[in-house]
Parts: sequence; C-alpha cells; structure tokens
Amino acid sequence: MKSEKLGNNVERAFEYDCHGWLTNATTSIPTAQMIDHPIVISPKNGVSEQFYNSAMTGGNTTDSIPDSMIAKLKIDYTEKVWYDDSPHPRYNGTPSAHQSTLGGRYDYVFDTHDRLVKADYTPADNSGEDFSTEYTYNSTGAPLTVKRMGISAVLTNTQTNVRHETFNVLDNLTYSWDGMLLTSVTAKKEGSDYYGRPGYPLSHRGG
Repeated sequence: MKSEKLGNNVERAFEYDCHGWLTNATTSIPTAQMIDHPIVISPKNGVSEQFYNSAMTGGNTTDSIPDSMIAKLKIDYTEKVWYDDSPHPRYNGTPSAHQSTLGGRYDYVFDTHDRLVKADYTPADNSGEDFSTEYTYNSTGAPLTVKRMGISAVLTNTQTNVRHETFNVLDNLTYSWDGMLLTSVTAKKEGSDYYGRPGYPLSHRGG
C-alpha cells in the first residue's frame, strides 16, 4: 500500500525499504480541517491576530484564510521506523526504533524470545521528557512487571503562565499469577494526579 484516503480528505502516504518493511508514514490534514486547531492557527505561524481571534471565537473564517497561508496551514504528521539503524538493531522485520513529528524517539530492546523488554525514549529537544518503559515476563510470556515513565507533576507559574512538567516513575506495576489466571496488579509507586492522568489504583485484585 502506497497511500490511502481517510475521512474528511485526510490522506496518508507510506514508504518502504528494499525488504518491503515500512520506513515512513506521513498523514496530511487539509487546511479546512484545521480552522479550530490552536497549534496551527496561531499568530506565531504567521496568521494575523485578528484572524486568529476570529477563528478561536467561532467566527466565519473559512473564506478568510490568506492564500499565502494555505501551505503553512497544512499539517504533515510523520512517523519514521528504523530496523538496523539503532543501538539494538533488528534484522527480522521488527522495528528497533520509532520517531514521530510530535514527539521524541523510542529505541526498542527485545529479549532472546523476541519480547519487548525496554523502550528507551529520547526527546526531540532538551526538554527533559522521558516516556521510557520496561517490561519483564515469566516463563510463559505473561508480564511480571511494567515500569513506565511519564509526567508525574505539572506546575504552572502564575505570573508567566508557563507550565513546567516533571518526569518520573508514573507506574511501577507488579503482576501476580496463579497459573494463567491473573490474581493481582500492585503499584509500588505512582505519580501525582495531573490533567488527564488515567492513573491506577494502588492494588487491583482479581476475583
């Protein structure tokens, strides 16, 4: 598959290497779908303050987009996949690394049974982001532990309205099994509550 068309005229294009393995996927979103997207429709992207305020308050801006902004307002969301170009190269078609336009890069580590044991996250900038994960398994392949890094706290400077995100251990889960039956999932440590955080109860026991 080289390309596909989704709803609302969203298009997606794919690129492959000589083995037929996916290396790049680009999703293009047309301008008409982004009128109310504050990240794209914003003064910093060249839109006038008047146009931005009108768009954000529900004004009729569909016919007011400057022609010079059409190309700038188009979003190309790209995801890249690597196989042998990473600290832990893979040669069986399993991705060894992944990076998206809106985030950093993940480098994957697998055990001798081809089970994912670690996903090391590297931010695209010096932001200090860390969304790494680690996994362990028992002899049957069932998960024993899951450790996930993430946003553990969010502090906002009331004077500058600048938000600072702190990254730490968000989930440190231990799974207990009775044969193939999951009996409990226990969290050793959790991050603080913040916007949109799903969280986990301290202990969930199966019945």
